Amino acid sequence: MRASEKPDQAPSRFNHKTSPRSHLLNKAAGYTLVDADHQGALEWFRGKLRTRFYIDPTTGSPHIHDHDVNEDEVIEVLERPTEDRNGREGSRVALGQTASGRYLRIIYVPDPLPDSVFVITAYELTGKPLTAFRRRRRKKHQ
Repeated sequence: MRASEKPDQAPSRFNHKTSPRSHLLNKAAGYTLVDADHQGALEWFRGKLRTRFYIDPTTGSPHIHDHDVNEDEVIEVLERPTEDRNGREGSRVALGQTASGRYLRIIYVPDPLPDSVFVITAYELTGKPLTAFRRRRRKKHQ
């Protein structure tokens, strides 16, 4: 077990320091690792959406892993967000629900290339922000 893993948690679906075997699992799920560049980003391509993830320099893995979120969940929400609005300094904020039922907030920056994004962070919505999101969703569907 790596130091970054919690004992009761299964290993994340991809960590650029793991064996090539974990890469094959993601490839079988329809994801292709395009590049782990030297500029602190990990790039994925699935369908039309090209997604790059910020690599945390202290852990060497995508920053989203610090919040117990994996690449599959982020891409799932980005492909069909419930809300997608402006953030700070050119960023965007996407909110949505995964197939497993988790509600996520994803902070990202659109890339200049079409259908391409750079994910800064993502985390699960809980407490008052989740309540407000559900309220807005109900209001929208009335």
